[in-house]
Amino acid sequence: MVTLSVSSGVLAVEDLQEKDKVKGQGEKVLSISVSSLQSLNDLLGRVSYRSTVYSIKSGDLDVNSQVTVTTKTFLRYPEVNYLIKSIRKFYKDIKIIIADDSLEPQKVNGTNIEQYFMPPAQGWFAGRNLAVSQVTTKYFLWVDDDFYFTSNTSIERFVEVMESMPELDVVAGSVGMYANSFTLIYDEGDEEGGCLTRVKGNYQPIPSIPNCFFTSGVINFFLARTDAVRKVGFDPLLKRVGHSGS
Repeated sequence: MVTLSVSSGVLAVEDLQEKDKVKGQGEKVLSISVSSLQSLNDLLGRVSYRSTVYSIKSGDLDVNSQVTVTTKTFLRYPEVNYLIKSIRKFYKDIKIIIADDSLEPQKVNGTNIEQYFMPPAQGWFAGRNLAVSQVTTKYFLWVDDDFYFTSNTSIERFVEVMESMPELDVVAGSVGMYANSFTLIYDEGDEEGGCLTRVKGNYQPIPSIPNCFFTSGVINFFLARTDAVRKVGFDPLLKRVGHSGS
């Protein structure tokens, strides 16, 4: 008899036949009883494992290969350097992309940092388009240049939500005590045009994810699918009102 055991999932033998002597199918402990080495090897070759416990801090989620941190800066080098320092405290190897349209550009030093200089004062969304265009990972995390990471910042949690709900393109978090989000209400109006109103709040909770809600727009701390955002982009004519994502 051969006994296999796991702690964070369940074991099973694929294509189990009636003649196979297997106990514990779909459980944490799997016992196989056979009379020949050939039969044992055949059954062991069909053993599969399925995880039932997910830890967002576990090593099987490599955020470095899935997420790029992106930001845009304008004349705020002390702030962006503090942001980088805080990122490196928790994510030492993750790539950081900076779009920079400062009047007097300065080089930002550090490992795995890409800084792209723009003509001066191009604005939030032009910089965001540039930064996103250089992302090579499945997701990017957008942060303002005066934000900073804390022990409560979990990129893994964002990725977990996105992986569990493929229909989502953006997931956002709170900044400090603020979890600002808003909905969009459209009034068709008449022949002279309608009106689009932004209202603070959300539509409805997501049943499978506690404390998460569907909404139209969020603040500048969000994880997004790179391919989905590239299909839409950001309007570069909106220079100074880019403090939210929608």
